[in-house]
This record gives sequence, structure tokens and C-alpha cells, in this order.
Amino acid sequence: LRSRAARNFYDVTYPSWQRGHALMERAVELTPDDPMSLAMRAIGDVMLHGARNERMDPERAKMHEEGLNLAIKLAPKVDFLFSSRSNFNSIIKRDGPAALRDAEQSMALNPNYQIGYGALGYAKMLLDDLPSAIERLEFSMGLSSDDPLEPQRTFPLAVSYYLTGQFSKARPVIEKLLHVYSEDRLLQKLMAMTLRGLGDADGAAKREDLVAIMPFTPSISSIRMSLPAAYDAFAEELWSVARP
Repeated sequence: LRSRAARNFYDVTYPSWQRGHALMERAVELTPDDPMSLAMRAIGDVMLHGARNERMDPERAKMHEEGLNLAIKLAPKVDFLFSSRSNFNSIIKRDGPAALRDAEQSMALNPNYQIGYGALGYAKMLLDDLPSAIERLEFSMGLSSDDPLEPQRTFPLAVSYYLTGQFSKARPVIEKLLHVYSEDRLLQKLMAMTLRGLGDADGAAKREDLVAIMPFTPSISSIRMSLPAAYDAFAEELWSVARP
């Protein structure tokens, strides 16, 4: 079940993640104390909620928190478990210090762990350390040219560039994502905002017109991340299109 779920997760589509998560729900039913199953179930649910731009029910969040804590207690030297709890802490709990501790532990166990760099980026963004988030995410891009989960690091990198006013750097990163995910309404909106930041009013207006007629479909390539309150206006504008 875990290998089938992993194949679905590596497809990086919302339906494939739904299938992968359903497999892990079944895996936990069969083996409630398997560390990898608990973590894969949790991260599947975290990313699906982020893709839908939805808050997680407190009882469900508590279940995953307890499951992740148990997984790490049972297997304290597995990098994936710490990166999963880090993402849970940043995206669901909005606990920046806890997310950073887990991300750093994941990286201590495996210094070249790409998923760990993604978790570290999310944690740094939540803590409003955007220069450090950019540094880590940029470095991770050079670790592999064939990583199907790269959007989970590319998208926060684009957002970090935007929030630091580096619109000329944000643009090619968003374009790279749009080559694969052109139907992603949120990515098109981020491009419109970036073009506006670059002073390209006509280009931004054309993108906004496109966004207006596009339906919203949940996307794993542009999940809702947690940001400091200072960026509430940005988050409200960007994720305003992440609804029907």
C-alpha cells in the first residue's frame, strides 16, 4: 500500500494525492503503529487541505499530531518523519519554531534531503526569514534535475521572491511551473501580480482576464502555506482565487 501511495504522490496531481491518501488511510487501519504509514497519511491530508485552501478540522489535526509524534518515537532516525511533522507544524498548526526544529532535524539526518529543504523553506517563511528561505530553496533546486515533487519547493521560492520584491526572479520560476500546470488558477494569479510588480500593466491585465474565466481546481503545485501576519494582504489577494 505504501509503494502504491508513493507512486500516486509522485504524480503530483490532486486526484493522485487523493488516491494516495486513501491508500494510506487503509494502511493505518491495517497497521496502526507503522511509522511511515502514519506520516504518509498525515502529509497526504496536509497537502490536500492546502490544495483546497481549507483549514483542517481540529479533531483531525489532533489525530495527525498524535500519529506523527508516535511515528517519530518509534523511528527517530527517519528524515521523512521529521519533514512531515515540520510541514504539519507550519501549514496546519502555524507553529514556526516547532516547524523549524523538525526541518532542521530532518536535514541533520540527511543533509541533501530535498523534501527536507521544502519543509525548511515553509518554516523559514512562517518565521519571516525570507532571505534564508530563498537561500535554502535555491540550493535545493541544484540537488536533482528529476524530482517530481519539485513544485513543493518551486512555488514557495516564487512566493518568497515576490514578497522580497524580486519580481524579475519570481517571473521565470512561475513560468516554469506554468509550463506544466497552465490550468492552475492560483499560479496564473501569482503571475499577474508579478507582472504588475514589474510594471507590465498590460500583461498583468491579460492574466487577470484569464484568471477571471478559469475555474478553480485544487492543485498540489500551489498549496496554501502559512505566512506571517505582515503578509495577510498578499495572501488574501493570491488565495482569493482558490475557491470556486
